Amino acid sequence: MALPINIEELIHGQSIEWDQLVIARDYRNRRIGDFLKELHLTEGRGTGVPKIYRALERNGSPMPVLETDPDSNYFLTVIYAHPDAKSIEATEQTENQNSDLNVNSLEDIDNLLNYLTNQVSNQAKSLISDNFGDKAELILVYLSEMPRKKKEILEELLGVSLQTKNKKRYLDPLLNQNWIELTIKENPRDMNQKYQLTEKGRLLVKILKK
Repeated sequence: MALPINIEELIHGQSIEWDQLVIARDYRNRRIGDFLKELHLTEGRGTGVPKIYRALERNGSPMPVLETDPDSNYFLTVIYAHPDAKSIEATEQTENQNSDLNVNSLEDIDNLLNYLTNQVSNQAKSLISDNFGDKAELILVYLSEMPRKKKEILEELLGVSLQTKNKKRYLDPLLNQNWIELTIKENPRDMNQKYQLTEKGRLLVKILKK
């Protein structure tokens, strides 16, 4: 554990503060430790911690956080990103975006439209799957062909029963989202009742099919 003493000592020819040292006092199994040391799988002098400090200091990075407990049951090291890392990443993203948005010809316009459409389509598919399950897109595309009865959607398309719980699970969320609607709104229990896409649903399916 770190000692709260601010003096300097020469470690392998380099100056290092004592509060940057980790000194092991308790050995859970000295024989195993010596064995691993002989295999060069570990070391027994705590020299790795000063190396971490020196490397981070040379890089201009924040100092690490070293944590353990009094019984030496664990040893945790937190190394923070360099302060300039985020600004560099943001600059690179901006440069890439500007490069992608260069439009100098009709072909560039087509490429840009395809790129943006694909991006929107992929994001829409991901959001629908995350919020409504992997069957929602299947139902929407199925209804884009023609209006369908509940039996066709649940039993024939999804392979589930006509129980109310399946209607609530698969159809009601899409109804509530106003992506699908009933063909006979004035009588929901009509024997000829079907489900169809709304205007919003048709637009969504066009995006999903890109």
